[in-house]
Amino acid sequence: GGVDDWWDLAYVRALADRPSFDFREPMFGSDRVHPRFSWSAWLLLQALVRRSTGAEFVDLQSQVLAPIVCIGSVSAVLLLARAVYGAASRTPVIMAVLAVPAWIYATDALPYFTRLHQDKFVAAFVLMPVLLATALDYIAKPTVRHVMLVALSATALCSVHALVFGVGVLGVCSCSAAALLAKRERRGWYVIRRG
Repeated sequence: GGVDDWWDLAYVRALADRPSFDFREPMFGSDRVHPRFSWSAWLLLQALVRRSTGAEFVDLQSQVLAPIVCIGSVSAVLLLARAVYGAASRTPVIMAVLAVPAWIYATDALPYFTRLHQDKFVAAFVLMPVLLATALDYIAKPTVRHVMLVALSATALCSVHALVFGVGVLGVCSCSAAALLAKRERRGWYVIRRG
């Protein structure tokens, strides 16, 4: 995993093992904490699991979180593909889901499996596709339900990793700009009139 695992381990243990939740820097006990760690919902969730179950953090990462995030990442790609291509278009959705293992096979897959539990991977491979999918659903059919789902997914992404949230916001802005340029039609934002 690398240095991120050591930082995460220190923060999760400190959050879980202190008598009350305390966001002080765990190595030196100082009040100077990097914002990424001071309000990370992902680390807080892991600390709550550790506190309630007594699970060892390393086991929690490798045996529980990594498989859950793996399933979540494939599900998020499926959700995004459905939002882009529509629920009726099965072939592009299936192709998008099959692209995930093909991408893993064609690249160095080790980081995907060994670092999947880290906040940046959860944010990039699970939460950002969900944000984009909910934004596309809202663009296609602006309802209160859809805007609430966008707000919920944006809040989740921002509370896990702010930098990936910024990338996600750029994606949402790009989709919004494309919808405006395409002069959104009833069948979907991505349909562009010809002629």
